[in-house]
Amino acid sequence: MLSHFKKEVENAGIGESDKILLAVSGGIDSMVMTYLCIEMGLNIAIAHVNYQLRGKESEIDAALVKSLSEKFQLPFFQNNFETKEIVNTSTDSLQTVARSLRYEWFDSLVKEEKFDYLFTAHHLNDSVETFFLNLNRGSGIKGLLGIKDRSYIHRPLKSFSRNTIEEFATSKGIKYRSDSSNKETKYLRNWFRHKIVAPWQERNPAFLNTMKKNMDYLGEVNDFVQSAINKDLIGLKVEKLSSISLEKISKWELPKFSLYACLQPYGFSFKQIEEILEKMKENSSGQLYYSNSHQIIIDRDRLALEEIQTNSNSINCEIFENLVIDNELVPLELELLTEWPKVEEMDALSQYVDWDLLYFPLKLRNWENGDKIKPLGMKGSKKVSDVLTDNKVPISAKKKTLVIKSGSTIVSVVGQLISNDYRITDKTKRVLRIRCRS
Repeated sequence: MLSHFKKEVENAGIGESDKILLAVSGGIDSMVMTYLCIEMGLNIAIAHVNYQLRGKESEIDAALVKSLSEKFQLPFFQNNFETKEIVNTSTDSLQTVARSLRYEWFDSLVKEEKFDYLFTAHHLNDSVETFFLNLNRGSGIKGLLGIKDRSYIHRPLKSFSRNTIEEFATSKGIKYRSDSSNKETKYLRNWFRHKIVAPWQERNPAFLNTMKKNMDYLGEVNDFVQSAINKDLIGLKVEKLSSISLEKISKWELPKFSLYACLQPYGFSFKQIEEILEKMKENSSGQLYYSNSHQIIIDRDRLALEEIQTNSNSINCEIFENLVIDNELVPLELELLTEWPKVEEMDALSQYVDWDLLYFPLKLRNWENGDKIKPLGMKGSKKVSDVLTDNKVPISAKKKTLVIKSGSTIVSVVGQLISNDYRITDKTKRVLRIRCRS
């Protein structure tokens, strides 16, 4: 096993001069990894996370790992997390929270102590279990590649089976701790381990190696797909994306995968991408999709991506007769006129309404579903949403549209039209000019 392990490390370009941090839990996998690194003479240090979830057992795990570091005079780092308290304030699962805690700490240690690599003890069984977990989630090709090295994180046991690791530990008399929670099938990974992988391996002893070949084949497929995606996305800056032309998407070789590559960094799921493409075929302009931080709008000839604005950007205020408003908040200029230009000379950016028909204070707010206004020349009312659609207001701008109300009646859809009831007539003596600031 040592010679095979040595090849794994050397093939990754890692040598004796590199400074390596080992993530060691005290379990059989990480303890075997530590002994193999010691036998290779690598420059290593040990990091141990105590989640404080199993009482005395957690303390014994920590003590074992610390004693190993003392035995071989290795630098030792330990972090104790109040994991239960953190989980209680989080919407994520225990496993997700624990993973985030350890990797955030490992990342900080690598930077602060200037390590070149972080070694984790994931092995072949872990990769196969991850394959089934991601297959169950429908996570796409990348999720079916098993556990891979990334950046400075290296998994030198990734080609070794759990049985091989156990045999090595027995032959060398390596002490380790067994986590009793690994037997509990309430955790999905453990369920796959005990209910799927183990019986399948019993039926087919070559199952793990077959799965490794399958994941390698899928890796080649993923490389081919990624090459096509890169070709589709030429000229697009994904990190500064604001919109994508529907015509451009229609010409992509792999629209589903390429669009996912564009939008996944903004939190959109593969399922949402599929729905967006279906709605595009149906010409469903106005369809909205949300991630935790962004929204996508099918806006006629393009997909528009926007960051979701908080409620602090909404406007809801009163306008008194002095016309004083917060110019930083409200993009309007209001002015009382006793003389005004002829219709053909009126400013295109301005609206003019009869001052003496207004009831103060006026109310200024964002438009809402259900709002109606009586357009110029019409006896009946019309939905503001229909006005915006008819005027071809971009969907991204619709939510920023303001209305001004006098009492319960909408006087103006700012920048779009005024109510027929407040129009200037021969009897008008004073005018309120409403001008949008660009």
